[in-house]
Amino acid sequence: MNINKSIIKRTFGIALISLVFIGCQDMDRPELGDYPTDVGNYSPLAGETLFSEFNNTYYLNSITGAPATKVGTSSLGDPKVGDYSYKGATDAYISYPIKGLFGTNELTVAFWYKVNAAPDRSGLIVVGNPSVTGDDGRKYGFRLFREGNGSSQTIKLNAGIGTGESWNDGGTLTVDNNWVYITLTLSATQSKIYFNGVLQRTSTYSSPVDLTGCVDLVIGASGPTFSYWGHKSDSSLYDEIKVFNKVLTEAEIISLMD
Repeated sequence: MNINKSIIKRTFGIALISLVFIGCQDMDRPELGDYPTDVGNYSPLAGETLFSEFNNTYYLNSITGAPATKVGTSSLGDPKVGDYSYKGATDAYISYPIKGLFGTNELTVAFWYKVNAAPDRSGLIVVGNPSVTGDDGRKYGFRLFREGNGSSQTIKLNAGIGTGESWNDGGTLTVDNNWVYITLTLSATQSKIYFNGVLQRTSTYSSPVDLTGCVDLVIGASGPTFSYWGHKSDSSLYDEIKVFNKVLTEAEIISLMD
């Protein structure tokens, strides 16, 4: 049987080109999980321990290169800064191990946030003890969450101090499709919540936040430790999430917005 080798080569070449085209046509918008293994050239600020910028390094802490864990099916959204943001979804979130992120009895979490009021309540940033459930679970870690309606959402904090819990009723966001820079600071005696560098509320507690048994920092949901009261996953947009091992001043928070 005679085989036309030139036809075979030509057919193979066309097939190869087609595969390359298919593989490249969506390279501008990477799938979740397709990330480089290097950290890049980012130079952290003083005390900065985590930076999630969601620009083709979506899964990585740009400071250490440590990957996040992805649960569910989230996606990349329109950004506040750079190329993409994190877009939450039902039953979805990402998490980072807290080891090495926080200081001794103090920390700051700051991020750009565009609220989606559906569902009308959710977790935003949650650190909890997975081995303690129910009301006792709120004696450990902290929970930044939201609740409200289609026109306004209140950002609140619950923090565990070992023997009990502390509440900070934060402030209210208008649901207007605008980005807001949310900052949470925790010191040995106080929690503070800021919107766009403006202090919304301070809450004082009798002992520092207790992180005993806490393992992960959950972003975009309440995760496994605070899924009751209807505060579950968030469909909002998050961008440039930063964690510091110290309490930032108002001036330092404002500088992050530039």
